[in-house]
Amino acid sequence: MTGRCSHAVQKRSKRKRTEHPGLRLYALYQNAGVNYYDTAYIYPGSEAAVGEIFERNNIRDKINIATKLPQYLIGNRAALDRYFDEELSRLRTDHVDYYLMHHLTDVAMWEKLKNVGILDWIQEKKQSGAIRNIGFSYHGNTDNFLKILEDYDWDFCQIQYNYLDEVAQAGKAGLQAAAAKGLAVMIMEPLRGGKLVNMLPEAAKEAMQDSGRGWGPVAVQPARGHGGAVGHELGRDGGGQLPHRLGGTGGLADRGGL
Repeated sequence: MTGRCSHAVQKRSKRKRTEHPGLRLYALYQNAGVNYYDTAYIYPGSEAAVGEIFERNNIRDKINIATKLPQYLIGNRAALDRYFDEELSRLRTDHVDYYLMHHLTDVAMWEKLKNVGILDWIQEKKQSGAIRNIGFSYHGNTDNFLKILEDYDWDFCQIQYNYLDEVAQAGKAGLQAAAAKGLAVMIMEPLRGGKLVNMLPEAAKEAMQDSGRGWGPVAVQPARGHGGAVGHELGRDGGGQLPHRLGGTGGLADRGGL
């Protein structure tokens, strides 16, 4: 699965009747080799924009789509199909390459999904080919992350990780545990929206620049030493920092907002 996650990009812009902002930036990502696009049910207009862009360019079979189940809206088994079918319709596709349980923060959220039949539902969708890989995005503490990680045979996960958050959220311990299990790990907020570079003292910025590699490679270095980290997910910046960000991964995936 690591090979399939060569590059990633998130699209959160609102869809408009006029040209969508994502269309303007699409060529930048395409030229950079991006083939993994992340979105979610609750990102306003995002799934519809993704579907429109890829249908218009006739490249669905050349890219991987990742989107997310709004688990916080699920109250019964029927809701699983309702939201998933709506996502497929928005995305104009018959399958999702990477599907995540969105924004899990503790074991209780996962147990709630299990109580409404998520395990059988996942099995059915994977057997039918509607879901190719299953995972979860996480925003809780390390202990809860490890429990969720061990409770199911996940294909991948998505965590917040950077040089400031090694002991926060899933943390280094969570990243290492996921890698040990052979999971692909998508990294959110490797630069905290650019703050881990832009808000540094001037001397630190100069040192990064003087390294000869630029700020991108230096700032994302903490996650690159772990075999499971295959993707960096980066926030929306209108494309201005894209060259730095794509250049900073050294083969890891980048996700930038459109």
